[in-house]
Amino acid sequence: MMHRAVIALGLVAVSLACGPTEYCCPDAMACLTPTNVSCEHDSSVCPSSQVCCPLTKLCVIPGIPCVPEKVCNKTEYCCPDAKHCLTPVAPQKQCDAMLNTTQCAAGQVCCPLTNICVTVQAPCVAPRAGCNDTEFCCPDAKKCLVPTSTVCKEDTNCAAGEVCCPLTKLCVKPKNDCSPEVCGADSFCCPVVQKCVKPINPGTLCTADSDCSSGTCCPLIHECIEVGPNCTSW
Repeated sequence: MMHRAVIALGLVAVSLACGPTEYCCPDAMACLTPTNVSCEHDSSVCPSSQVCCPLTKLCVIPGIPCVPEKVCNKTEYCCPDAKHCLTPVAPQKQCDAMLNTTQCAAGQVCCPLTNICVTVQAPCVAPRAGCNDTEFCCPDAKKCLVPTSTVCKEDTNCAAGEVCCPLTKLCVKPKNDCSPEVCGADSFCCPVVQKCVKPINPGTLCTADSDCSSGTCCPLIHECIEVGPNCTSW
């Protein structure tokens, strides 16, 4: 069974969302990254690090467990690109969504994620994994954190429902779990500028770049930061 294969790979965390190159399989209850290898007639064609998805009949790379979009039924998956529930056609028909030619039958379209012919069902929203534009993913807590303007550099007692972030020394409101971008243990990916940023003097607030002797004033946490390489916050 598909869900057993996911568990066997040691994937025990549960997410409400998958990445932009994954879909949440209603059978496996896991985020799956599709390959272009069909396993419709032989599931053994998938290498050891992959499994055969019973819905799309593609070899897939299992990710963390997920919660499927409720509006889609068990024979559909919510495509993050098409933003609709999609039903794979049977027998499987592979296609190339990048080509401007009709490769699927009338009433069907080519899914841009799985590159198989599908029929389009109800609209859906496949939540992106990660934090929204008012949060950052803490590399220590691995949680999406909403920063407040309360400094906890000297006193770590924050308001109810808040904790003191060890990275920014600000009281923050923890939200969903997240997988931090590889920015380093002393940095985080800022969703506003899509850059890795490192607080220069955690717990000291700024309102403009002129308040910083070096670096810039972060528009999210309002602290002076060093700006690093590009990153993606979702």
